[in-house]
Amino acid sequence: MKPTKISRMGPCLLISMPQLQDPNFSQTTSLLSEFGQNGAMGFVLNRPLGASISHLMEDFKSKHVDQLDDLQAFWGGPIQNDRGFIIHEDTDLAKDSIRISEHLYISSTSEILIHLLEKQTEKQTEHQTLPNRSRFRLFLGYSGWGPKQLESEIAQSSWITAPLDENLIFDTPPNQIWKKSFENIGVDPNKLASSPQSEAN
Repeated sequence: MKPTKISRMGPCLLISMPQLQDPNFSQTTSLLSEFGQNGAMGFVLNRPLGASISHLMEDFKSKHVDQLDDLQAFWGGPIQNDRGFIIHEDTDLAKDSIRISEHLYISSTSEILIHLLEKQTEKQTEHQTLPNRSRFRLFLGYSGWGPKQLESEIAQSSWITAPLDENLIFDTPPNQIWKKSFENIGVDPNKLASSPQSEAN
């Protein structure tokens, strides 16, 4: 894979460069879901949350409480951390979601999450394999940039962009996503200037 051009940005992956020291985004890979003249929106992919999120879903059906307690949620960014967003690839739910790309959709309704959990339960009951399940990720909050802000940060070498990769988004362990994002575009982050790893060697 090759890095995407700024003029073609969004939707894509947004990978922080090693020299980016902002604690919100240091060593992160984000899904850039929206990009335009009014700014950009995205979700950090590799910041899992440890706490239960059941208290944020007061209208969640009681029969799914156990699943919700076990569900891995991710910190999507510093904006609206009390709001949930679901990134999924279920075409059956496309009409009730916003399309990000050919295979990715976004929703912020608990109904979509309920449908996805119900499908997951059905697949487990039918003893179907993992690839047949509807893959999704739940994020709390999102990341946002004002007009021209992200372009400026990229010009300052804070970020590099890459094509979307659904397997990286849904199936890669969070602690491997940042490094894997570089590997997918043929870059070794350890060899980049200002890399914490390279400075330690």
